[in-house]
Amino acid sequence: MKNLFDVLGREFNPVDYVCYVTMTDKAMSGWGCADGKTAKRVYPCKTLQIARDLISRIERRCPDMIYLNISYNLPRYATSRYTTTFDLGAETSWTY
Repeated sequence: MKNLFDVLGREFNPVDYVCYVTMTDKAMSGWGCADGKTAKRVYPCKTLQIARDLISRIERRCPDMIYLNISYNLPRYATSRYTTTFDLGAETSWTY
């Protein structure tokens, strides 16, 4: 089983992030890499304002993302039920 540093790279340091935006990807859940599982996405954010802006953009542009939340702790999901994708580009994600 891969640990978080294997997935995100050694440059990831949880101390550098204030909060995390989490969501369920309704479109990707249940098939492909998430066959029989729920697809979760996590965006580490360096400020609370970045997290709020990200949620606002996602709510406007992507109805397939549901259950958007801000977490102050590093989210951990059971691998038996969830497929988790981490994206370090919160500042530039969802800008289209």
